[in-house]
Amino acid sequence: MKYQDIKYKNLSSYFLITIIGFCLFFFWTRSDENLKLPSDGYFEISFNLINKSVFSLSPPNLDKAATPTMRRAPGYPYFLSAIIKTFNLEELQKKCLVEQKDCNVFLKKKSFIFSLICILSIIFLFQTCQKLGASYIASLVVSMVSMIIVSKEMIINYNSETLGLFLFSLSSYFLARFIKTQKRSEMIFFSIFLSLLILTRNVFLYFIPFFIIILLLFGFKKKSFLKQKFTNFVIFFLSLTFFILPWVLRNNFYFNSYSIAESGSVKVLSNRLEHNNMSNKEFCIGILYWAPIPGIKALVEKNISSIYWRRFDTKSEESFRVAGRINAANLIREKNYSQAKVYLLKRILSDPLQNFKISILMGWRGLKYCFVFFPFFILFLIKNIKKKYYISIFSLTIFNFLFHSLFTHFNVRYGYPMVFGFAVSTALYFSMKSIKWTKF
Repeated sequence: MKYQDIKYKNLSSYFLITIIGFCLFFFWTRSDENLKLPSDGYFEISFNLINKSVFSLSPPNLDKAATPTMRRAPGYPYFLSAIIKTFNLEELQKKCLVEQKDCNVFLKKKSFIFSLICILSIIFLFQTCQKLGASYIASLVVSMVSMIIVSKEMIINYNSETLGLFLFSLSSYFLARFIKTQKRSEMIFFSIFLSLLILTRNVFLYFIPFFIIILLLFGFKKKSFLKQKFTNFVIFFLSLTFFILPWVLRNNFYFNSYSIAESGSVKVLSNRLEHNNMSNKEFCIGILYWAPIPGIKALVEKNISSIYWRRFDTKSEESFRVAGRINAANLIREKNYSQAKVYLLKRILSDPLQNFKISILMGWRGLKYCFVFFPFFILFLIKNIKKKYYISIFSLTIFNFLFHSLFTHFNVRYGYPMVFGFAVSTALYFSMKSIKWTKF
């Protein structure tokens, strides 16, 4: 196909993605007219950053001083602040957060901006599929399906996973580019976007050992084995240090802690420990209740007595979630934060068989946003297990899935960034027999 024809088809796709993105913006904002501020405090931190230059969870107030915090990772609040400053939304933000007025106007404007981010993310997904050799039709179809899946979360729920998905995609892409080309510029871009991802979702800090393994296995050419390995590690660690160390030093100065954030690790681990204590009968009910298939949960709630599933309902006072949070609060009163995390990890891993069994249930739960792509992801990996650049591009997706399955209660939001990896692999799988693969 001629270059002009390819360019025209791609421009047509971008236009179609943009139109669908705006349609989804109007659909979601009108289907939920009373938009709500999230309860995780990111908007409050953004307000204090803009008005007081303090990273603080203190209630929005123009008169009182704000107290610094380290309960949230910094990436998303700074991102929100940049959006608000860029689009001159400061006055609307003050009215909404301080005076509790015009919140719907403020949030609709934010939703419109987030719909633009959603559109850009899907265009990047489409481009990635194309560059990896997927057919035009497969790339477009998975992009459309992905947009429908992620649009509500990105446009009106305002979670940090919105930024996380974009940074996750960029990190995966540049890791694969580096593995394929061995260019230092690709390693620098990978390290930069991974650093920003860690500063947005600090759980990805725990993935660094896995990336070291990837670099050891694939990140060098045979001719310059030791020299290139050393150079790659220096670039990787210097880039991570440059972006992450200033924030870690800030937290040590204020809170005597070298953590990026203490945003809820103890609650997450306590929640997981509570789930690990479930019975075999509860495990079977959980497979049904958390099935990542639309309509199954409603059928369970309608046809099975609540006695069997109410512990899975996060709104119930008897739920695993509530019990886990109560236990976490009690534990923090008895131990410091680091001691509490170590204690809970030891408890979780003290029964490996039970933890493995619950990991199956958690992995099942975490597929909510990705279930339509998951079978094709597995089939694609089986067929291409020996192709290192495909393993590398999906390594972040694999690590994310395994980590949350093994150590957390896998809130469905945690699986949200994995849409990128699952969607790209699906496009590639359906393209395998229809086109001659191009080089990455």
